[in-house]
Amino acid sequence: MFKDILCEIDVYSGSMKLPKPITIDFETLRADILVYYNNPEKDFRASKSLDIISAYIRDFYKLENKGTPVRQKDAFGYIQEGYAGTYPGTEVDEMDLLNSPDYTFLFGVNIHKDSCIIEIEYDDKRLKNQRIKVPLHTNSYVMFPAHLRYHFKQNLSSQPNYILKQTYELK
Repeated sequence: MFKDILCEIDVYSGSMKLPKPITIDFETLRADILVYYNNPEKDFRASKSLDIISAYIRDFYKLENKGTPVRQKDAFGYIQEGYAGTYPGTEVDEMDLLNSPDYTFLFGVNIHKDSCIIEIEYDDKRLKNQRIKVPLHTNSYVMFPAHLRYHFKQNLSSQPNYILKQTYELK
């Protein structure tokens, strides 16, 4: 008997552990998110910290998936206001699947203690509308297929959370 795996839902999460001399400037990245959030028609500002995060994800994904490379497609800044949540959404354009991203990546830039939870929806064969909840903290991330619907649960703090959102595509 042979087994072929036809589909897999891969969700990666963890904290970004960088070698000693390399650091992310969280305050500058938070300021970049604030600038983008107030001016979303402009592209997210390129920075050394953004490059470090993108390189980490490219290298991590390549190691995890036997050399399959990914490329950053877009970067966005998101501010989750105090006590606010979002509606479920996806990064995929159903009318343009060819140009849609393959992965969504969320990185906690400035998250108040235990205040940010991401809920990802998926189907598992006959078990429809399954959900996984992933907490997001400062310097932690979650990456999952871009076709999955997700949302931010209600912010459990009165303070805003700053989140970097990137999309990636397989090369």
